Amino acid sequence: MKNLLLILCFLLFISSSSIEAQVNSNYYYTIQSKVSGHYLDVKGSSKDPKTPIWQYKQNNTDAQKWKFIAAGSGYYYIQSKVSGLYLDVKGGSTSSGVIVWQYSKNGSNAQKWRLQNAGGGYYYIQSKVSGHYLDVKGSSQSSGATVWQYKFNGSDAQKWRLRVVATSPPPPRTGIKEINYLGNYPSDRDNNWSDNLQGVTHDSNNWYFTQLTKLWKFPFSHNLNEEVNGPNSSKQIFRITIPSFLAQQGYNHFCDLDYMDGYLFVPIEGNSETLVPYLLVYKASNLQYIGGVKLSRQKQAGWCAIHPITKVIYSSNNHIDHSNTGKKIHRYTVDFNRLKNNEVVILFKDYYNLYNETGSRKQDLKEYMQGGDFSEDGDFLFLVNGKENDETPAKDGGVWVFHNATGRKFTKSFSQTSDFDDPNYTETSINRRFRYEYHPGGLTAEEPEGITVGNITGKGAPNISGQVHVIMLDVDLTTDDEMYFKHYQIVK
Repeated sequence: MKNLLLILCFLLFISSSSIEAQVNSNYYYTIQSKVSGHYLDVKGSSKDPKTPIWQYKQNNTDAQKWKFIAAGSGYYYIQSKVSGLYLDVKGGSTSSGVIVWQYSKNGSNAQKWRLQNAGGGYYYIQSKVSGHYLDVKGSSQSSGATVWQYKFNGSDAQKWRLRVVATSPPPPRTGIKEINYLGNYPSDRDNNWSDNLQGVTHDSNNWYFTQLTKLWKFPFSHNLNEEVNGPNSSKQIFRITIPSFLAQQGYNHFCDLDYMDGYLFVPIEGNSETLVPYLLVYKASNLQYIGGVKLSRQKQAGWCAIHPITKVIYSSNNHIDHSNTGKKIHRYTVDFNRLKNNEVVILFKDYYNLYNETGSRKQDLKEYMQGGDFSEDGDFLFLVNGKENDETPAKDGGVWVFHNATGRKFTKSFSQTSDFDDPNYTETSINRRFRYEYHPGGLTAEEPEGITVGNITGKGAPNISGQVHVIMLDVDLTTDDEMYFKHYQIVK
């Protein structure tokens, strides 16, 4: 029985660690030990090969800065900034308990390392040559303690946190050169399903929209400007409502959703602050409800976005405030293998920070967070915020774009030409063609809503093209709301 338990634990570790970190070779990282809080460091800041690697208290020197360079098959070379040499297992040994040092690049397996999710924002760092793990000798908490490779034991001595060095230069602006406004379609349109419209996503053939209590599916071939009074299977138009067991508890607000691997992930909120938001999962093919999980760390969940490579889910409360941990962006992992068996397993992973363009300070976003999505390559995170009233001025809301690898702001939409008179707006911070106009406040207040990113050009969607698609709602008090569906072209 003991051996069986050990085997099960090992299999569980292999399963849980199969999610690899995504690192960017344009940046340097610090590598912090969980057991001690100290940092992976080149002893004495030496530039010499064969210098041992140890853990050392934070000193912000180049001896504690490391670059991850792809080595193929999910492995990385880990290069020291202070010396230009590489993290290496001494002598290419396969034995547990052998030190690591820095060495000239030789392309051997002794210099190849894999990052595996250890939970809570930490990673195991596994050697390819031996299969052992980067480890603080004896779980020491002392600055200057040896770092070696050791057989897997799952202890905090083998868990490491990666953080981008704030002084790292941003990557060249080659991923996106411009984001150009193409126009609205539909425009100022009450199409009988625009009232309280909340979110949008798409797959390769269909649009998916959420109202407060309804989830719609339209084929791209459907003209979104047409009035629709209800589902119509002959036209492949489908609609479902909130699951009854949630509606009975007071859940009444579908939010901005996202699509991944044949499934829809739909956040839902309730009519009371005491109701913890859920994340619901549906089959995209027929809108069949699969299940859901409570996002117990959040008080609201107005949006979710799924990274197309890591498949990690991002979400937040109704505004982002980095002085409050609970109001940072939350990230979650999904077990897609179990989802195939209709089991919804979504677990909290870590928090994610946003920064200004230089990385010198964290970037908060005001109420309300309305939508989010990733570029198709996963390099950019698009976020939408703003309110129908003027508590959040239009110049503080709209569409924000961040580099995902670092969290740094890339650009932001503007609402009106007069925004350029604001001293906080500069040529380097916004794109003059990236216009998302809306007008909060008054009897005909307008409000940003959900966003989806993906190339629709040539997909057969009437009068719609481009790569970024964002809802803006004309919020009427006495009649149904009118929809503006804004479209943008990404120029690379």
